[in-house]
Amino acid sequence: MKYKRKLNLSDLISKKSHFLFGPRGTGKSFLIRESFGKDVLVINLLKSEEYLDLNLNPENLRKRINPDKDKIVVIDEVQKIPLLLNEVHFLIEEHKIHFLLTGSSVLRLKATNANMLGGRARMATMFPLTFSEIDNFNIEKYLRFGGLPGVIDSLEPREDLAAYVNQYINEDVKMESNVRKIDFFHRFLETAALCASEVINFSNIASDVGVSEPTVKSYYQILEGTLIGFQLFPWSKGKSRKSIASSKFYFFDTGVLHTILRSPDKLDRNSDIYGKTFEQFIAQELRAYISYNRKDFPINFWRTHDKNEVDFVINNEIAIEVKASRKVKADHLKGLEQIKLEGTFKKRILVSNDPIEKIENGVLCVHWNLFLEKLWSDKIF
Repeated sequence: MKYKRKLNLSDLISKKSHFLFGPRGTGKSFLIRESFGKDVLVINLLKSEEYLDLNLNPENLRKRINPDKDKIVVIDEVQKIPLLLNEVHFLIEEHKIHFLLTGSSVLRLKATNANMLGGRARMATMFPLTFSEIDNFNIEKYLRFGGLPGVIDSLEPREDLAAYVNQYINEDVKMESNVRKIDFFHRFLETAALCASEVINFSNIASDVGVSEPTVKSYYQILEGTLIGFQLFPWSKGKSRKSIASSKFYFFDTGVLHTILRSPDKLDRNSDIYGKTFEQFIAQELRAYISYNRKDFPINFWRTHDKNEVDFVINNEIAIEVKASRKVKADHLKGLEQIKLEGTFKKRILVSNDPIEKIENGVLCVHWNLFLEKLWSDKIF
């Protein structure tokens, strides 16, 4: 199936060179073909002949490009040859060529102190398919199997996701990090999945995995560097400033999360993991919307030491709580009522499975489907 992606590559690259980062399988290469066809020069470093030539002689990039003809050049999986970025820098400066530089790992670029072009290229991110990009959206299927294009179209999504996670551990982690014992990392990955959407307790995780706290922190850096997950940091702009200091961690895709957890094909709606997955789903949608619409909005969460909590605080002015319940209850509003004392919020929203839209004590209570329709129609921000 073809999907109408929200990320407009042609518009981005017409303005300036861009790095386009995104986990494997999110559809970067497909979108490049759909956006540019054969109108631009594409150098794919997954091709052996391309990789071997340019890895041995990065300066050969200049020979491949005709500055009078090639005004836009795509380099796919640029992290495989970080030295190419020096040549890219030269070609941007000398010939004003616009580059689209894609990658599935920031880790290797950071590890090699690669030339990140000093502001000559902006950053963009590719995410799994979102609610707004999928016709006949099936929430139960999405929560379990996620939004990777190849998985959504698959007749065997469980098997494809298992292959994806296996490739990640056996190729990306081994090749792009200094993990000495992959067994410990594998154990950590399962523990991190169990703790997803919770405040990270490094000490407890280190004890469960059998490694030191610094090692656990380095493992989380690997997850972020290989784009498999992301942290949310606590909101600290409140008047009382009594929020906790630890961050939360989310995986980039619910299907990958449940593959690591070895979840059954159908999630139990009454289980704790269902509620955590539902929260992760909304986190993914918020993150993708903000990125695709080029909004410089930080996403945080709020939690006090006495356990008052709001799942997402956007741009210091919109507070969003997520509950998987089919009926909104008074205690679901507690965090949103308490955070009102911490600052001036334009909106406070409770997202749930309750079909009845209403306003309770100034809080908009809305079904997730309607919330996402409003979000992608620019009616939330």
